[in-house]
Amino acid sequence: RTASGVLRTSWEEGKRLLEAGAWSWRSLQTAFLQIGHNAIIGVFLTWNIIVTSCNTQCKITPLEIFKQITSKGCKDPHGLKHALHSQWQSDRCENCACTEKGMVCCSIIMRPIGYNTASCKLIFDKKHCVYVAVMKNNPSQTCKFSSYTT
Repeated sequence: RTASGVLRTSWEEGKRLLEAGAWSWRSLQTAFLQIGHNAIIGVFLTWNIIVTSCNTQCKITPLEIFKQITSKGCKDPHGLKHALHSQWQSDRCENCACTEKGMVCCSIIMRPIGYNTASCKLIFDKKHCVYVAVMKNNPSQTCKFSSYTT
């Protein structure tokens, strides 16, 4: 826990602390019906590989309590309120969910690994929440890498 009451945890621990159905599994079920069997299996397998191979950092912020009454939603760092059971992507490249337990935000920033650090550098693409390995002497040219991590 940080001084502001934010609990930092792993993705797996964050999932365990969320109540059932509060995360994106419902949206996955909806997508299954809308997209079709083969497409959703590909999406699910990709999601599963990324989630299981990464140790994503998550922050859990408890709901505020005022005069013994729990708030009806979550307040993000910008002061914006989000309804209970809502989900959103923050401007900090985090997937967030508001639950009865509090606000859970997990980083979705991906970083390439296994690239030549002598000739390449990382540049952050905020729009896509990903670091891109580019040539130091020619940033318009991307570098080869082995995989992504968070």
